[in-house]
Amino acid sequence: MPKLRQSSGLPDFRYYTQTEIDTMLSDGTIDHLNLSNIGVNTHAQIDVHIADNTIHFTEASIDHTAILNIGVNTHAQIDTFIAATVGTINSYGGAVAPTGWLLCNGAVINRITYADLFTAIGTNFNVGGEPGTDFRIPDLRGIFQRGAGTSGQLSDANSNAFAGVLGTYQNDKMQGHIHRLIGVAFNEDAHAGSEFSPWTGGSENSNRPTGVPRTDGSSGTPRTGDETNPANLGLTFIIKY
Repeated sequence: MPKLRQSSGLPDFRYYTQTEIDTMLSDGTIDHLNLSNIGVNTHAQIDVHIADNTIHFTEASIDHTAILNIGVNTHAQIDTFIAATVGTINSYGGAVAPTGWLLCNGAVINRITYADLFTAIGTNFNVGGEPGTDFRIPDLRGIFQRGAGTSGQLSDANSNAFAGVLGTYQNDKMQGHIHRLIGVAFNEDAHAGSEFSPWTGGSENSNRPTGVPRTDGSSGTPRTGDETNPANLGLTFIIKY
């Protein structure tokens, strides 16, 4: 026989285990404001977390779909915020990180203040100079991400599997190569620094400078710049703490 609170007729949750509480919540009829045992949370704290889309409870086993008072939020929105594991990195369309997230800007933060995040990523993104009480979050401003580990599918020109090291940054680069200049023999001193049109025959002359990239007549004008990059769109990267 359930023990009831005389003032409300609801079960007094102090007499039940967390599993039993979960069972009683599962039918969706108990509003969170009527819960008598909510651990270290206050009803005001629960209201705040429901209102700002960062709902969470000390006991992670509470079924959020059983909560009737969720304000302007939908259960789908709550699903989104619950699903993000600490340490998850997402792309984001705003300039300011939402509640519960930090910008991936390489900031040095405190290990105690952000204890859950430190447990998740540790010092993987430290670059040196961080105090022992702190750790660094990844800096993804202006750069792309690469999968850590060794590829089981693709390899480079030397047949080495593509690989990335967790927390390691790499600068831009181009695969090593040479250009062949095919044409008639010429005097190096007379033509040094000049640009030559290609010939269909002749000998190969090594170590000669080539001109700037030009259209081949069918593929458009080559785009050049200070880096080699694919087409892209700038977004903000954020990390869950």
